[in-house]
Amino acid sequence: MIRLVRLGTATAFALLGVIAAAPGAQAEPPPPCGFTLSPPAVEQVAGVATVVATVTPGVCISPGSADLSVACLQALDGSSQVCSQGRGPDGARVQLSPVRPGVTYESTGRGLPRWLGQDPARYWQVLGPYAATLG
Repeated sequence: MIRLVRLGTATAFALLGVIAAAPGAQAEPPPPCGFTLSPPAVEQVAGVATVVATVTPGVCISPGSADLSVACLQALDGSSQVCSQGRGPDGARVQLSPVRPGVTYESTGRGLPRWLGQDPARYWQVLGPYAATLG
């Protein structure tokens, strides 16, 4: 009976040592900014009907800022895809021309915020996809 108690005690201490040595999961602070993605839309650019999409940073909590934004457009018929990157509060704008009537276009994007004086956040905020048949 004494052996059983010693074995149980030793096992309990070993288990506590493993639990104490395991790194605790620490949550990151919430991102200081959110980002929004526009669906594909047609605009006239230099007189040409062009598909556009934007990634725009939202209002940032001080001392945070938008670091990088990426906007992408793709024609879902497989013929073309283009992305554009922007820095800071201006976000990113992507254009694809000319518009091909009846083709479905898809916009996707990502945003990366940062806290002042810190490296950019570890994880991109993934946006979209949004699809629209244009023309």
